[in-house]
Amino acid sequence: SEVDKHGNSIQGDFTTLTDTAANLMRACQKVLGEADSNCTTVADLLAQWQDTAIAPAAQYAVIHQLDNAVDAMYTAAKAKATDDTLDQINSLDASYVSTQSILQREIAQNYTTAAQSYNTMASGFPANVIGTLWGAGQVELYAAQ
Repeated sequence: SEVDKHGNSIQGDFTTLTDTAANLMRACQKVLGEADSNCTTVADLLAQWQDTAIAPAAQYAVIHQLDNAVDAMYTAAKAKATDDTLDQINSLDASYVSTQSILQREIAQNYTTAAQSYNTMASGFPANVIGTLWGAGQVELYAAQ
């Protein structure tokens, strides 16, 4: 994964996002209980993310599902939280949403643009012939939301 001049990368942001989701899940479990279906859905998606080295489109699909699951879990926990836990849950959710926004922007503005440009160049002559000889192909895009 490409790192920018500030040391940031999409994969690094995915790690931040999933770490924040895990922390938010633990906080929500204190309010909802560990067996709550919202919490177990988030846990299952985090496990799916960690267990498999997956292609960009599949990564994006898991993250999109995680976004929806985290939102549902947060909404359920927020409704039941006491003042003691509400601040922590709100803070973790704000961090999650911030990282989510950064990822969406980075994917849309930088990765997708660069990947589409590469794919256009790689599909033209003579790059398509050279690519076939060397076994190089198109770059997979993250799926649009």
